[in-house]
Amino acid sequence: MAFAKRGAYVYAIDLSPEMVRKAREFAEKEGVADRITILEMNAEALEFPNETFDIVFGHSILHHLDLEAARVGIYRVLKRGGKGIFLEPLGHNVFINIFRKITPHRRTPTEKPLLMEDILFFAEPFSSVCHREFFFLALCALPLLALPRKKFFKKPFLAFRSLTSFFLRGALTLVDGRGSLW
Repeated sequence: MAFAKRGAYVYAIDLSPEMVRKAREFAEKEGVADRITILEMNAEALEFPNETFDIVFGHSILHHLDLEAARVGIYRVLKRGGKGIFLEPLGHNVFINIFRKITPHRRTPTEKPLLMEDILFFAEPFSSVCHREFFFLALCALPLLALPRKKFFKKPFLAFRSLTSFFLRGALTLVDGRGSLW
């Protein structure tokens, strides 16, 4: 919805017919239904023609997928010079691993947070990759969500997020081929 609100034409996919229905309703409610095409589709078997998109964006999706199938499809549907941008939970994040252990009801049986070797594997066909970590310490604020007033969560969350930016400033770049993965 955020991309459409900023003027982009968006194709959104989900495997679940119920989520597709809800997304269409939400797009209508947000006034962007004319800018978003929402389809029921498997992200491991994309049905779009080759070199369709300038950008492929995913939020917390890759760790649910077969990375080989997903990377082949995503690389195929990106235009030359296109970008793949993904926000994913990482398996080497101590805090998210603790959070995962105390909230097993929020997981599916097959999901697996990504490790660095998963990122490098996924990035193989792309010309470059930039890896940046965020929210590494922000999960420390999650216990505050149990408080009766959720407003106490935001300031500590933002403070922990800023600390993450201070401590984690690295990026990994690989060059070979076409397109980019961020």
